[in-house]
Amino acid sequence: MKEDCFGYSNGWCHILTEGWNCDKCKFYATRRQAEIARLKAAEMLERRGLRPVVAIDEDGKTIMTVEKIS
Repeated sequence: MKEDCFGYSNGWCHILTEGWNCDKCKFYATRRQAEIARLKAAEMLERRGLRPVVAIDEDGKTIMTVEKIS
């Protein structure tokens, strides 16, 4: 298990359904790499007149939607 991955938490992968097998995982990224990718995505959305909106639901899951910039 790659403990430096952004999806790793509390001894488990929260990205893969088989959270123990991260060999050749296409989603692997360090927390810093994932943060940079999110910032690039937000910039791309803003160029298209949209703004990312991130919220946490009652189960603690992160939900991302977009809204139109007025």
